[in-house]
Order: sequence, then structure tokens, then C-alpha cells
Amino acid sequence: MALLKQMRPDSRLLAIEKVPAFKEALDEIADPRLTSQIGDAADLLPILKDHGLGRADVIVSGIPFSALKPTVAEAIVRSVHEALRPGGTFIAYQVRSDIEQYARPYFGVSSCKLIAMNLPPLKVFTWQKS
Repeated sequence: MALLKQMRPDSRLLAIEKVPAFKEALDEIADPRLTSQIGDAADLLPILKDHGLGRADVIVSGIPFSALKPTVAEAIVRSVHEALRPGGTFIAYQVRSDIEQYARPYFGVSSCKLIAMNLPPLKVFTWQKS
């Protein structure tokens, strides 16, 4: 809901989930700007195309990159890079810093903010696609 509150009325939010229960929870949100789909973040471009969308302005990820095989993590970050428009923003909120090693080759150095009020504390990494 927080993302929807920040969006313009003409924006669209496409939520991609792997877990059907999470999709079902998203489907209960009555906002026409929100579309949810079961899918894989490594397939962002085809998913965007299936929904008639171009490259994304912003991609937000809570995927736990520290729990992924390196090949899977790299494939997801590559997909994010391909799916973002030039100047687009990639935001990843994480407990650990593993995302940096995968994103740096595509996006360079991140801006990182610690959210200490969260338990456990979260790091919010932000990159701009050049």
C-alpha cells in the first residue's frame, strides 16, 4: 500500500510474486493501478511486454539475494537492468549486503541507507541506471 500511496494517479504497479498466497493478498487490494502476477524476476522484460508495459521507471525488490544461488542472483539483477529505462531507479531492501556484488557490474556503486528501526535492521540500496 505504501508504494501505491506514493504513485501518481496515472502510474501502474506490477507486482511479481513466486508465492500464490502473496499474490492472493495483493489481489485483495482494490486499486486499479495494481496488477499482480505469479512469475520470476529473471523474466521481467517478457512480463512487462505481456502487460503492455514498456521499460520500468522504478523497480523495487525485497528478494533475499543472500539466500540465492549466485547464478540466479546475477540473472535477476541482469533482468532488472534490462527492464529499467535509462535513468530508472532500482531499489533493493535487504538484511544483508550480498546484492551489492551482483548489482555493481550493472549499476555501479549504490547509495545505501540503514533502517535501524526495523528488526532486524534493513539496508535500502538504491541505484540509477545510466
